Amino acid sequence: GKPVLVTGCWGGRFDHLWANIFSALWAAEQNIRILVFADEKECLFLLEGEEALEICVSGRENVVVSLLPLTPECAGVDLKNVRWELKDSLLLQKHPYTVSNRTEGNKNISVRLQKGILGVYCGWL
Repeated sequence: GKPVLVTGCWGGRFDHLWANIFSALWAAEQNIRILVFADEKECLFLLEGEEALEICVSGRENVVVSLLPLTPECAGVDLKNVRWELKDSLLLQKHPYTVSNRTEGNKNISVRLQKGILGVYCGWL
């Protein structure tokens, strides 16, 4: 199927966001690919398996970046051009320590994943 971009999904309520994220995981099992949830202040990209992503942050300072494992493990994770970089890291869903990172300068954010499903959250003011 074709990839899907979901907008207007945040709604300010955690229960709606939770349902949307897990609906995206269900959709993946149905061969429907949700690429990103986005609005004017934040976005959540979904990486699956051996994927990489570069996020353009030009013109924005102090973009918040969080990596959210959506499977029990996300392996081979690299994160570059942020305050706390990662190299070939293992992220565990039950130990979410990769939240509230920040961009460094005006460089694009680079994320790579080898195994699992990873949510890449970016927020700005």
